[in-house]
Order: sequence, then structure tokens, then C-alpha cells
Amino acid sequence: MPSRSGWTVRSRSFSTTLRVTRGELVINTTPGEQHLKLEPSDAAIYPTQYVHCVEEGASGERLAYVTWMESLVRDLGQREVLYDLAIAAEHVHKLDTQREAFMMLEKARFNLLRMWAET
Repeated sequence: MPSRSGWTVRSRSFSTTLRVTRGELVINTTPGEQHLKLEPSDAAIYPTQYVHCVEEGASGERLAYVTWMESLVRDLGQREVLYDLAIAAEHVHKLDTQREAFMMLEKARFNLLRMWAET
């Protein structure tokens, strides 16, 4: 799930033996620069609105895999509401033994998703 700053990094392992010495991925986010030292064969996924660069490595070879994803909900504010509801539902789920409050939060979240989704 995205962080409150609106971005997250997920790691995905690819089958490769590439080795690069140094060379961090730097993403300029709203809270500031995020420096990521990825392991060989890892990938970072983040929104395209953030400018990024990769610091030069001292040795080795670096390959880049580039792809795009699109959210069903275009508006960032609406996505933040859905995120907040998901986090609230997760917390309530841990506390609510009858699950009634959890089910109401999930119902509201999925109804908003249906209203806001562009398919």
C-alpha cells in the first residue's frame, strides 16, 4: 500500500546475476529525496510524477526494465480517501470481534471505488 507521502517501493526479484557497485536510486518526493540501495535483480515501483535519477555505479552493468501502470481512480484526493478507509478498516478489523464496523468501512470503501473507478 502507498505511504502517506503517496508513494511506495515494492521489491520484485528478477532472475539475473548483474552486480553493480554503489549507485543508488534517488526519487525526489514531496517529503524530500528518497535514496534506495536496491539489491541486484530488485525493482522499484513508484508514481511517475516524481523525478528520479540513478547515481553512477563504480563498476558493473545496470539494466533497466520500464513499464507503466494506471490506477482505476484517476484523482489523487480520491485515492487518498480510499487509502485512509483501507487503513482504518485494517485497524478496526484487528479490534472488532463482531466485524460489524469493519464490514461497514469496507462497504463504504468499495462503494466509493465503484463510483470513482474509470474502466
